[in-house]
Amino acid sequence: MPRDPDLYDFFVSYARADNRDGWIEQFVHSIVEEHRRFSGGRELTYFFDKQAIPNFSYWDTEIFNKGIARSRLFL
Repeated sequence: MPRDPDLYDFFVSYARADNRDGWIEQFVHSIVEEHRRFSGGRELTYFFDKQAIPNFSYWDTEIFNKGIARSRLFL
């Protein structure tokens, strides 16, 4: 089955404060690496927003429409 290039395999939901030391980025990288090893090299695509969202000002257009709605899995 062809893959839709506009879809993400997963969306990473996290609080910015939890990634202060980069552990969430490392966790996502580990998931991608493990998947690559067990899938014969297939790359996962994921949505990982690193920008602060002031007062949810653009949450619906930037995060929901471009990330969550186009992701197969919410992590």
